[in-house]
Amino acid sequence: MTQISSSVLQWGGGSFIRALLGPTNTGKTHAAIERMIYFGSGMIGLPLRLLAREVYERVVTKEGAEKVALITGEERIEPPEARYWVCTVESMPVHRPVPFVAIDEIQLATHHRRGHIFTDRLLNCRGTRETWFLGSDTMIPIIERLVPTAEIEKRSRLSQLQYVNPKRISALPKRSAVIAFSLDQVYNLAERIRSYKGGAAVVLGALSPKARNAQVAMFESGEVDYLVSTDAIGMGLNLDIRYVFFGELRKFDGVEYRFLYPSEVGQIAGRAGRFKRDGYFGLTADCALNEQISPAGIEAVCSQVFPATYRINYRNSELDFSSIEGLQQSLSKPPFHGCLQPAVEIEDESSLRALLRMEDIHDSVCRSSANLKILWDVCRIPDYRQNSHSVHVRLLAQIYRQLLHGYLSTSWVNNRINRLEKMDGSINTLMQRIAYTRTWAYIAHRQDWVATPEQWRQRVTSIEEKLSDALHLQLTQHFVAERKSSVSMYQEPKGIVWSGNELLTESVPLGKFDDFSFVPNVEAERVFGAKMTRKYGRKNSFVRANALASEALENDVVFHLRLDLRVCYKGHAIGFLAKGDKISSPRLKILPMNAVDEDKRKKLFGRAEKWVRQDMARLQQSFQRSNISGKIRGVLYLLSEHLGVVPLRELPRLNKFERNSLQKMGVRFGRKYCWSRQLLKPKYLTSRVVYCAVWLSVNRIEKMPTHLPSASLDWSIALAKMVGYPKVGPRYIRVDMLERLSQFLRNRKDQSKFPSEALSWLGCDKNTLTSVLKAMGYRIQKVSKNANNTEGKT
Repeated sequence: MTQISSSVLQWGGGSFIRALLGPTNTGKTHAAIERMIYFGSGMIGLPLRLLAREVYERVVTKEGAEKVALITGEERIEPPEARYWVCTVESMPVHRPVPFVAIDEIQLATHHRRGHIFTDRLLNCRGTRETWFLGSDTMIPIIERLVPTAEIEKRSRLSQLQYVNPKRISALPKRSAVIAFSLDQVYNLAERIRSYKGGAAVVLGALSPKARNAQVAMFESGEVDYLVSTDAIGMGLNLDIRYVFFGELRKFDGVEYRFLYPSEVGQIAGRAGRFKRDGYFGLTADCALNEQISPAGIEAVCSQVFPATYRINYRNSELDFSSIEGLQQSLSKPPFHGCLQPAVEIEDESSLRALLRMEDIHDSVCRSSANLKILWDVCRIPDYRQNSHSVHVRLLAQIYRQLLHGYLSTSWVNNRINRLEKMDGSINTLMQRIAYTRTWAYIAHRQDWVATPEQWRQRVTSIEEKLSDALHLQLTQHFVAERKSSVSMYQEPKGIVWSGNELLTESVPLGKFDDFSFVPNVEAERVFGAKMTRKYGRKNSFVRANALASEALENDVVFHLRLDLRVCYKGHAIGFLAKGDKISSPRLKILPMNAVDEDKRKKLFGRAEKWVRQDMARLQQSFQRSNISGKIRGVLYLLSEHLGVVPLRELPRLNKFERNSLQKMGVRFGRKYCWSRQLLKPKYLTSRVVYCAVWLSVNRIEKMPTHLPSASLDWSIALAKMVGYPKVGPRYIRVDMLERLSQFLRNRKDQSKFPSEALSWLGCDKNTLTSVLKAMGYRIQKVSKNANNTEGKT
């Protein structure tokens, strides 16, 4: 029989526990809000910042702003007299005693990234008088097992949900929401609805509350009759939707591309219908050509009956900060009950492991358990951008190192935030900036991290509001057709000429030709209108783009790699590289190339894919040998798969004959690394760096080494080691030069003189070389002025 810990035996603790479960549109959240107000004080945890903001505004309307607090990772409105706390689940101040606590969407305890938080709230978060859990009735078996004192109440939908046959985009009924799970598909659907129906609002999880509310306001007011969204609308956001159509039934869940589970379809489809008015769901005609919902699936969604949940994700929340080992063991403490499963690949744990691999950080937390607690708090900063884990870890490392000395540097924070204060750029660019403002908002709400938190909060909030306005304008210009009454406001572009890659008119630049696409200028869209700007821009770009594409297709080896990991022809990108099964087989993903006809676009992409294979074969050709022994063949294989540099610890043990054989083939051995002399040549460097960055999920390389075998770079430690430029003190030194320097220092007869010969090898000054030598373990000592003008000894 499963043993239950003593802390779990305290379930309830005098609090009446109620599980209010059922499908969407059952009034669960409304009932919880009313109950919280009945008690005169309470706390509610919600799954999304957008939903928390919506509930906060509802409670403020009823009780007044001075009584209501809003606490999310990025926002903190906490009046001194607050009695109600509306929070995201992660941000709940769980140690604050309140009479009433509610947790919404409790079925998210199954989520692979966030589930352990919901599980912790299910087990440990209680009001002093009442506790409510809201969510799907699939959670009944779990609650019966883990919270046996809970009173379970099932609710039914207030309206019916019915299936309708697939519809073409041109035939969508009014008050429809169309669902997609990738940005490209969302934009494609919104553009098509704009063409056929005049416009659509766009709702994405990455939108700020202000931008989301502005988009929803167009839909709610009837300014547009259609809405295109991701599954962001599935978590309790209340919209006046009559129909939900799925533009696709597959999504990337953070681990893999997969079909939606029936319960996920039901959660999203359940947004159709409001109060007692029936709702309808179905597929778009394009989706129905490739994907179908089975009759059993349709029945499950209509009846809102789904398979029960029997296991949820768990992570121990009582952490031990006495040592690194203690923290890691407490994080990996096994579940105490059979229906709990260990949560894996949690973002904060991945960040912790990555940071502890950095020697200076590892040493600092070994010295002090207080430093370990600081490091863990830093690891819990969410990666709102979700672009590159290595980039996020690098930011966390910078934050942690500064916090060891007190507050974050004001100038450093200011420089970072200054980069966000730009209102130009594409929709994706603006959303990326908004995502980054969320990171800084999170940091600004830590009183012990920044010297003047209120000042930074106000500034970040101001920037987010400006970016939200710019984003709403961009979304409206792209996906809502100009009103007939305002057509006369727009001019017609005249005097269109090319200047380099920029398309000019007599008044303002129309846009630019970039990556085989026409990129409209925001100012031109204000002057000429979005529709006319794109029309003239694509028309003029079409000839140029197709001529360039034809030229590329006539040549053999004409492509090159860019530092943003894109494969280009004459500076124009065709696709971007993504991580494959192994470092030597990256995947190439095609870019829109909206100025090229579809046939040439596919051929150009095919040629670029072929070039990537040829470029990789060029790197690996020196390792293709026959008639060699197994160990030698294995070493060559490892060098081939690592693109030229392998840590010695990964090699098999070699005898003298095998080493000599490999050296004749151009393989060299150092104290820590084995490398290919051929691949360290400068002509291979860009390809090696780009492919290694792809493998490590680094999305951009800011700087490349010069012709010198050492450089000052801003690379991650992992990327530098893989490329063969390990970091030594302040300098990144190529492995062959590092070995040459080590051997030179070991063989020097006179150890008292400064090794000035190494200055020309590394291309650095004496101070930098001194730091390098210290990092290599050599002790630098000052000597007297009479010692032949020497400045130190090693």
